Amino acid sequence: MLLEGRFDAQRLRLSVTPVRISLPVYAGQLAALVYVSDPAAAPLSKAESLRTLYGLTATEARVADLLGAGLEVKEVGGRVGMTFETTRFHVKRILAKTGTKRQAELMRLMASIPALIGG
Repeated sequence: MLLEGRFDAQRLRLSVTPVRISLPVYAGQLAALVYVSDPAAAPLSKAESLRTLYGLTATEARVADLLGAGLEVKEVGGRVGMTFETTRFHVKRILAKTGTKRQAELMRLMASIPALIGG
């Protein structure tokens, strides 16, 4: 959806994505993330968007990017210079922070998140 109005003659993009809340206080409640962005600005990568939304570290964001590109955990470790065990540790932290249980769920989450605008 594009929003038009008094935004210095710019259009803004509105995206809404359902999200699972992992906080016990809100368990079972419906939730959504609402993104308002400038389509003319340079977007962040999906992993950088996850970093912004879920508090991933730079390493976790890099690992998520490589997983999103289709690499296996062992390949990701080789690419970033980590042991398999360290890479698995980072994947587990990414899953915990995003409230996903498996890599397939993480990939679906990454696919559903619109790229946020850097700045």
